[in-house]
Amino acid sequence: MKTVVTFLLLALFAVSCKTTNDDGLSDTLFAEYFYPNRDKTPVVYVYQDSVNGLNEKFFRTYVTTGEDQNFYNVERYTSDFRITEAYQYGLKDSLRINDHMVVDAYGEKRKAKVNARYLLPRTLNDESFFSSNFPSQLDSVVMIYEVKSTVINTKYSVDFDGKSHDAIQVRDSIKYQVFNPITQKAKSTVVAQNSIYAKGIGLYSYGSVKNTILFKLQKILTEEEWQMVKETAM
Repeated sequence: MKTVVTFLLLALFAVSCKTTNDDGLSDTLFAEYFYPNRDKTPVVYVYQDSVNGLNEKFFRTYVTTGEDQNFYNVERYTSDFRITEAYQYGLKDSLRINDHMVVDAYGEKRKAKVNARYLLPRTLNDESFFSSNFPSQLDSVVMIYEVKSTVINTKYSVDFDGKSHDAIQVRDSIKYQVFNPITQKAKSTVVAQNSIYAKGIGLYSYGSVKNTILFKLQKILTEEEWQMVKETAM
C-alpha cells in the first residue's frame, strides 16, 4: 500500500511540474502554436487580404511583466495604422485574457469588461469562450462581443518564409450584439471564421469560412521596420 501511495504522489508531482514550458507559457494545446516572441521589444505581424491586396492588418506583439507572471500583448491596427483593439494574455494562465481594450468610431480607447476570458481552446476537445462588453459612442448602447472557438483540423501545414510549419485550424463563431439596457432590446450578428495557427509563428491566417475574406501573414517586422513603414506611409 505504501508503494502505491508513493507512486501516486510521484505521478501527481510529475504532472504539476509540466504545467509550464521553458517560456513560462502554460503547457496547453496552444503552447506550441501561440506567438513565439517572448521579448519586451515589439514584433509586428503583417496580414494581407488575399482578395483585396490593398487591405492590410498589423498585429503588434510584445511582452510586459506583471507581479507574478508575464503578459503577452497583441495590438491590432488597420492599414492606415489606427489601433482598433488590444488583448493581454496571461502566459502562465493558459492564455487567459487579462485585459481587452477597444477603440470606438470616434477614436476613443475604451476598456472592456471581460466576462469570459478564453479566446483559444486549451485542449483539442475544448470549446473556448470569450465575452466582453463596452460602451459604444452612443451612451445608451452597450456593445457585446462573444467568441466561441473549437479545433477542427490538427493535420494542417503552412508555408512561410521558405519553410513548412505544422499548424492547426480553428473554427470561430463570433457574435456581435448591440444592447440597449433601457429598452432591453438587442440586435445580433453572428459570423463564422477559420483561423490557422502554426508552430513557431502563431496566428498565420484568419478569414471567412468560404475565404471571401482571408487575411494571410505576409511578413514579420521588427519595431524599427514598423516605424519606418509608418513614417514612409505618412
